[in-house]
Amino acid sequence: MNPMPVPPPNRPSQPGPSWQAMQQAWAQAIAHAKRAYSRIGLGIAVTIGIWLTLTAALQRLVPMWMGTPVLSSWLALVVNDVVLYCVAIPVGYAILSTAPVQPTRRYRLPIGRFLVLLLMCVPLMYGGSIVGNLVASEFGTSTNRIEDMVGGTSIGEWLISTVAVVVLAPLFEEWLFRKQVLSRLRRYGERPAMLVSALLFALFHVNMYQFFYAFALGLMFGYVYLRTSALRYSVAMHMAINAVGGVVAPWVLERAEASGALGAAETAELTGSQVVSMVPMLLFALVMLAAFIAGLVLLIVQRRRFVFYPAPVELPHGSIGGVVFGNVGMVVFLVIGVAGTLLSVL
Repeated sequence: MNPMPVPPPNRPSQPGPSWQAMQQAWAQAIAHAKRAYSRIGLGIAVTIGIWLTLTAALQRLVPMWMGTPVLSSWLALVVNDVVLYCVAIPVGYAILSTAPVQPTRRYRLPIGRFLVLLLMCVPLMYGGSIVGNLVASEFGTSTNRIEDMVGGTSIGEWLISTVAVVVLAPLFEEWLFRKQVLSRLRRYGERPAMLVSALLFALFHVNMYQFFYAFALGLMFGYVYLRTSALRYSVAMHMAINAVGGVVAPWVLERAEASGALGAAETAELTGSQVVSMVPMLLFALVMLAAFIAGLVLLIVQRRRFVFYPAPVELPHGSIGGVVFGNVGMVVFLVIGVAGTLLSVL
């Protein structure tokens, strides 16, 4: 009779990571996330500080050097953009670029989907503008800086301001707030990264009128960049929005005002030429109304198509607020951004 086999001696299992080690690893991840958000916030805060301070100084000094009482609108715009794009943004980028980038694959956005998303921007733009106008009017005057920037008494001045608003602003702002900010924050969660990118973008304008629609559009631009990792789509959307709101809309309104049609319409004493001058404005209003309704319907019907994916270091819901805003850089940014926005209407 064969003896019963003797079971092998129990071998100790390989020790897994201890609870303490897991806590330490998570604490380290939280610290890295806070550091990244802080560097992003500080970089944008420094950008705003340099931009506003140096621009204000130069717009006082340059007229003294030129022997003129005040800068022309186009020259003031040139000073503003040179300071922002050649000095302020490079310095701010040097700070925020110390946060690591999350490598991602690029994806195409079909033209049909691009146009649908662009149409969704119309109610975001006009809805945000209405809210901004109402809020700003409670404090004082409210103006659209994009409309104020575009114009001029000559073709040359008009071209300079149009290029600044329709080309330069979308290129630099999308590069900064989408490519640089989102590429560094998306590793800690796509939703908070998108929200913070939109908030940075909105407060960066330091203008109450622009804050609400800039935030809403920033969410859309941010989502498009998250899903494609390609800058060209959000840049194209941004250019289209600025062209419509900052060039086309003021142009058709100015044509109607120049002919006296708006004043005559109030008394129902329009001449034939005044009626003709109002046609572009009426057509534009009808097109934008249709786009507003269509975009709003699409936003509601297709809301479930906005999807987000887990991040490499997904922050738990209970810690998001503390990580995002519980750091020096974001606090400094919020102080500067909120103060500048409130001062724009006081």
